[in-house]
Amino acid sequence: MNRHLNKIALIFTVTLALGHSLLGQDENTIGLLSIDPNSVSEGYILLNPENQSTVYLINNCGEIVHSWDTDEVRFPGKEQYLDRDGRLYLASIQPDLQEPSFGAGGAGGVLEILDWEGNIEWQHVVADIGQRQHHDIHIMPNGNIMFIAWENMTIEDAAQMGFDTLNNPQIGFWPDKIVEIDPKTDDIVWQWRSIDHMIQDIDSSIVNFGDIASHPERININYIDFAFGRQDVHHINSLDYNEELDMVMVSVRNFNEIWIIDHSTTIEESASNSGGLRGKGGDLLYRWGNPSAYDAGDANDQQLYRQHDAAWIDDVPFDHPYYGQVSVYNNFIGPELSLGAIFKPEFNQEINGFEIDDNVYLPDQLTTTISHPDQVKNFSTAASNIQLLPNGNVIMCAGRQGRMFEITDSGELAWEYLVPMRNGFPIHQGDEIQLSENFTFSGRRYDPSFEGFQNKDLTPKGYIEMDANEEFCELPVSIIKIEEIKNRIFPNPVTLYITIEATQRSVLRILNASGRVCRKSKISAGTNTIALDGLENGLYIFQIQGDNQTYKILIL
Repeated sequence: MNRHLNKIALIFTVTLALGHSLLGQDENTIGLLSIDPNSVSEGYILLNPENQSTVYLINNCGEIVHSWDTDEVRFPGKEQYLDRDGRLYLASIQPDLQEPSFGAGGAGGVLEILDWEGNIEWQHVVADIGQRQHHDIHIMPNGNIMFIAWENMTIEDAAQMGFDTLNNPQIGFWPDKIVEIDPKTDDIVWQWRSIDHMIQDIDSSIVNFGDIASHPERININYIDFAFGRQDVHHINSLDYNEELDMVMVSVRNFNEIWIIDHSTTIEESASNSGGLRGKGGDLLYRWGNPSAYDAGDANDQQLYRQHDAAWIDDVPFDHPYYGQVSVYNNFIGPELSLGAIFKPEFNQEINGFEIDDNVYLPDQLTTTISHPDQVKNFSTAASNIQLLPNGNVIMCAGRQGRMFEITDSGELAWEYLVPMRNGFPIHQGDEIQLSENFTFSGRRYDPSFEGFQNKDLTPKGYIEMDANEEFCELPVSIIKIEEIKNRIFPNPVTLYITIEATQRSVLRILNASGRVCRKSKISAGTNTIALDGLENGLYIFQIQGDNQTYKILIL
């Protein structure tokens, strides 16, 4: 009698929220490496590893919940994003669609919009002898697409603008431009070209001659950091837009800077130094990270080093301590040292511009830096991204390592994932991976409440890796009351057999009160009878994948 009462009492004493990582005795070498259920953020990671054509959406256990692929041959053109309708916006490399064009790190060339099922809704090629899209894209609030592109400039034309061909023996000159296109019409509705805003101090007979330190709003065509033969002279590698300010921010790798440009200009104004809300046309409104790029300050003033993914922190609550500041992945601070960084540009409404002191833009130092507890695991000489989350956590991706991780606001590791691919092919759990074999430009988390996920199937569909350790992780789930089950799964309590009325094919997971998976069974659409022999008496959690509910079942 007492034993029976103890079993019934389990129903009332079990925790109402069960779910945690199941870290077995054998540690994973790839895929999910660790997860702290008490601090990890809910959501899904969007990633597109190099040397293959599939874009993946994975959950915190590393399970694929959706993927995009088509019959076309394509490789990552670096960035990809989801819109509020669940469509995928991405840049890709598709050799069959491209005319001969310039190529360097980050090259793309084809802009695409794919629906949830992977059908191509729109495609636009920006790859010919005169230009090529590269690195980042941005979905504008009105549905337009903004992108970065190299544009060809002959050495002779560059020399006519004061380019020092004697000390910069380059075979090509491909500066950057920013283009906004309307995908409904393919019309260019706005653009900014770096070649319209150059300055030089070697030939006074040329119109753009001037004192570089006195004109930080202009771009030194002879800045020496790219004087080792790189044809992509600026190498802009990220792009962001601030709707409130109507400004565009870019990360300029070869200058170790970020630049901010006025988007309120017309195309004509953006080619000049007047017009727009700030009255400066397309001249730089702000630049930060390396004052020596405009002959100001010295080496001690440099803050950014081959950085990537500069963005305004605006996807967090207004009371977030870093709201409105800028985040960036600071790649090459020193040997084996990369850090996430945050700083605060100071915009002065009275002067309608950014604060500057002694020709150097403020602030004079970073707000903070962010690191994996093992600092070496941040390091990446290229690629990488950083994303601040509403709960105060931070997601980072060390691109060359193919390593993604989440850090709490106190610096603790909440989640870590190692992309399980070698040169574009999935590998086995237990395999080891070498640097750059799983190169992944970025990994971005989307909250479960994201509008693009409404009415979408996000049930787990296996893993990227082969021979996955399926018992390594179980996601947190919510428990509903027994009286709410209503014949979907019955009887309850149960002895030897339980019946499940399922609406579709799925997988049933049975977890004990400690959260460990005791059994998995495939279930089909319709009525299923599941034998429970071998399970000890007690309270169990029955989880049907994709159900978004779990059921407390008492086995007697």
